[in-house]
Amino acid sequence: MKLLFSLILIFTIAFNVAYSTKTFSTSNININSENQSCFGSSFVGFTTSYITNSINAFFPGSNGQEPEQHIFYESGLISYDFDNQLFFSNFMENDIKTNTTSFGYTWLFGKNNTEYYVPKDQTVCYIVDQDASLPSKLPSFSPAGSSEIGNTPVSVISINDPEMSKYTAETILFASDCTPMIYSVSNLEFQPMGNAVTNLFYYTPSPLPVYFQLPPICNDATPIGSSKLSTTSRSILNKFK
Repeated sequence: MKLLFSLILIFTIAFNVAYSTKTFSTSNININSENQSCFGSSFVGFTTSYITNSINAFFPGSNGQEPEQHIFYESGLISYDFDNQLFFSNFMENDIKTNTTSFGYTWLFGKNNTEYYVPKDQTVCYIVDQDASLPSKLPSFSPAGSSEIGNTPVSVISINDPEMSKYTAETILFASDCTPMIYSVSNLEFQPMGNAVTNLFYYTPSPLPVYFQLPPICNDATPIGSSKLSTTSRSILNKFK
């Protein structure tokens, strides 16, 4: 575990140092263009696998709490139907601070404000005993230049997140076809040091309906007091507020 933590720390710091010292040229993506699929008017949702590594980066607090720092590793899959207000995630989150690991599946249904959670063993289904609304606004982005991942040109896009703007600077690196490749979080200079990187894999610019079908066990769901969304899921959904 100590070796894994050290490797995550080295990778995260190295990426953000290299990223922060790079001289960027003008972005080659017009993110406000309606014929682009980067979250313009044609955006309907997405499906992607991901891996997140965080060393003391601030993330949105759970259940309405203030943003807080996290040291964790997370991997999973997300499918988000923006038009129909449906969200699914399958995740494994290893919280290094508390030395705990969470596995499971979450579903959010925005039209009736419900959230379901099924642990990895799939022996029980929980329904969150509070409104679980999905945000419904498109993210606010600003062009921040361009760079390269290896020798692949990418556009650097700054994320405008009012809730997190006092804590972090956040960017997404997009390929020329509007595929997001890396989501980066860096604590602001006057905050404690911290960084996080989310690498995105197998991204498709549409939701997959198969993921939004609840298992039969959820026909008799057990109430639970608080949301079970993973840290990465909360952070992504926060961009749509």
